[in-house]
Amino acid sequence: MPDSLSDAVIDIEHVCPRCHARLALPDLQAALPCPSCGRQFRAVQGVISCLIDEPVNPWQSFFEGRSQADDRDTSAANDYRTALQQRYMIEAFHRACGPVANEARLLDAGCGNGLFWAALFGKPNVIGVDYSLGMCLLARARGMRVYHADVSALPFDDGQFDLIYSSEILQCVTMPSPLMAEMARVCRPGGRIVVSTLNRNSILRRAMRQVRRILPDSAAPADTAAIQRSAAELAAIGRGCSLSVRSVWWVHFPLPWLRRTASEHYPLEPMASNMVIEFVKATPPSPNAP
Repeated sequence: MPDSLSDAVIDIEHVCPRCHARLALPDLQAALPCPSCGRQFRAVQGVISCLIDEPVNPWQSFFEGRSQADDRDTSAANDYRTALQQRYMIEAFHRACGPVANEARLLDAGCGNGLFWAALFGKPNVIGVDYSLGMCLLARARGMRVYHADVSALPFDDGQFDLIYSSEILQCVTMPSPLMAEMARVCRPGGRIVVSTLNRNSILRRAMRQVRRILPDSAAPADTAAIQRSAAELAAIGRGCSLSVRSVWWVHFPLPWLRRTASEHYPLEPMASNMVIEFVKATPPSPNAP
């Protein structure tokens, strides 16, 4: 299946993620230096590697290890506790993303092994990005066009994607603002960005944090932990990137409840385990506007 993938399916302009010089990455067959800063790019089994710095953070090594594990082709490799948890998150993204035209340009930011994409869209107009090369190769094997890159330093020119979605990667970064700003950069004006993360105000998650203080999770990176945030915090970060909240979908795992609000305010927020926030990128005013 990977051999049938074509860059012509979705036409994208590429830039160096370090200096933003234009690049001809679709034609990459061997190492390619950036004409401006000299950064080298390469192709690995059909995956273009555009990572600027390694390691990005301890989670990168964690997911690289998961991509080599016996269960690498399951939801567990994407750090979901159960397949049911991933299914609930996919349903929330189905609701938040809504129907999308076949000609729309979509970006899966933090695509993992491609299982999420396959269940959510599974179409060739979606491009995947992940900082684990092993995960990229797994997603590629599923038929996804994918780049080995950091979501905080994307190899794409400004304003190219109609929809960017990102499931559960915000808890793996200490500074979410650069990541959100980078997604906003490559999103077209009027386009949407849909992100999910752990709800810091969840009663369930507070209880789990207490349990993990007593019984640490040996599977997670030893020198870091999943960072939990509130919907209000992410909404404020979004506003700093010219993004406004259109809707928030509240996931109540392990219960099958999914609730929608038009803002980050929700009376039952302590009952929600995760939230999926739909942002819209502002459209610049017309130069001829009064």
